[in-house]
This record gives sequence, structure tokens and C-alpha cells, in this order.
Amino acid sequence: MPLDNTSHIPAGHADFGRSGTAGGARLGTYTDTVDKKIGETQQNKAKDASRRAARHALHRAQRAAAKLVKKFIRQDHRITKCKWVKCADKVRLLVNTYGEGDQTVRRASYKGLVICGNVWGCPVCGSRISRIRRAEMNVLLAWARAEGLVPILLTLTARHGRADSLEQLLHCMKEAKRRLRQRAEWRRLPFEGSVTATEITHGIRHGWHPHFHELILLRADSEEHALDMARTLRSPWLASLRAYGLDGASAAFDVRGAAEAGNYVAKWGVAEEMTLSGDKAGKTQDGHERGRLPSQLATLGGEG
Repeated sequence: MPLDNTSHIPAGHADFGRSGTAGGARLGTYTDTVDKKIGETQQNKAKDASRRAARHALHRAQRAAAKLVKKFIRQDHRITKCKWVKCADKVRLLVNTYGEGDQTVRRASYKGLVICGNVWGCPVCGSRISRIRRAEMNVLLAWARAEGLVPILLTLTARHGRADSLEQLLHCMKEAKRRLRQRAEWRRLPFEGSVTATEITHGIRHGWHPHFHELILLRADSEEHALDMARTLRSPWLASLRAYGLDGASAAFDVRGAAEAGNYVAKWGVAEEMTLSGDKAGKTQDGHERGRLPSQLATLGGEG
């Protein structure tokens, strides 16, 4: 059948006319455009595979944590039931779609199972709650910029060793933080609000390492002005630690500007997934020991 300018196509044949691809989608004029599309597709597949592997690792860590809790704490603890025991008459499988276009992601989940909501002991719930908090923090940072407030990231910790009890160390650090808020140096700050994230890692050489990342909002003329005011808290923090029998080295107090605060919030909630697939007892770039997160410890416990 001859074809005229209106491009009538015989049945069963695809249209590879002026558009260059079947169905009229333009493939591109140059070969590098084709290569780019293929490369993007491969990258997306690699990201999807990485996400799936991270989710599988989280669920494996959750089951390992459940076994540890059942053995050492309590048989009927909610962590032992999370994502494993039903709380409804029927359990349904749901498929949720997130994003649009090329960024569309489909994820399956169960409805009707127990969810423990334990941000520390359950790797799955901890990851989910952290993602929600990260979204809330992004809203907070946008509001702060609109209000003319300057976000500053404080990191507060204390000297620690292998013999230290995590429970006692964390209790004293919280009391020291409360004492810091009562000091005149803190009260003089043009303080508008704050959010604190408590993080705990464990290292083979130095034991438990609890630390506070506190995002504080200050009303200041510039970021440098805000940083100068925040730096005055170093001596009060070290004094507050000493009041509870703790010591603070040079790394016990750190203050960073808005860029670092934004970087921390951007990573918040994905740290669990990233480290689960990494070296379990690796080193940082400067040669220091990398602390392991609770989910990593659960995985190691599950492996014996």
C-alpha cells in the first residue's frame, strides 16, 4: 500500500516517521541524545535496585532486633510484633504510587499489621519516622528564611569510653543540656526556637557515643553574627558537663552555619539505609573509627 503525506500506516506496522520512534515520541537528532536516554534509564534502574536492597536490609535488621528484644527484654514487646503480627481481621496488600513522570515510584505495603513506632529499637519504624521529621524540618527551615531568622546547627557531646554506661552517659548529658538552657549566656541569645535530634552510635574502641544535633533559630543581622553569638556557648556547655561529672574535649562543642544545617536535614532519615549497605566496621576518611547505628548493631546481632 503506497503512503501519502498523511502517513496512513498498514495494520500491524509501527510509525517510525518524522518523529523517529514508534508512537510518535521523538528519539533525538544526535546519537548522544540516545546514549543519554539509555544512561538515564540505567541509572534509574540502579537507584531502584539500591532502594530495594536498602529496604530489604532494614526489614532484616528489624527481625534481628525483634529476636534480640524477645531474648533479652520481653517476649511480648511491640518491637517483636512489628510488621509481623496482624492487628486487624484481614491483612491487605496495598500498592502506593509516589511522584510523577519519570520520578514515579510504586511501593507495596501491608495494612493491618502491628506498627510499633519505636524510633530507636525498630529500624523500619525509625527510618519511616525520620523521613517524616525530615520533611517537617524542611518546612521549618523555609518558614525561618521567610521570617528572617538564621538557622545554626549545634553539636553537643561529651568525652566517652568503652567502660561508660549508655544509660548513665545519656542521662547526664540530658541534664547538662537542661542546665545549659538555664545559664545567662543562653538567655541572652535572641532565641526564637529549636529542634533537637538525639543520635547514638557505637564504636569498638570508644564505646557508646551519644550526641545532640540542635538546630536553633536566632534573630540576627547576618549568619556570622549568629555564629559569633552561638560560639559563646562553648564554655557554658563544658561547665554544664562538669556539673554532672562529665568532661568535654575539643569535639564536645561544635557550631555550624545554615549550609551545614541544611545538609544535615537533607541526610536526616536516609542515614539508616545508607549505612546498612556500607562497611560494618569501617573507617572515616581521616582514619577514625566510624560509629555504628542501632540498626547496624541489630544486624550484627542477628549474624551472631
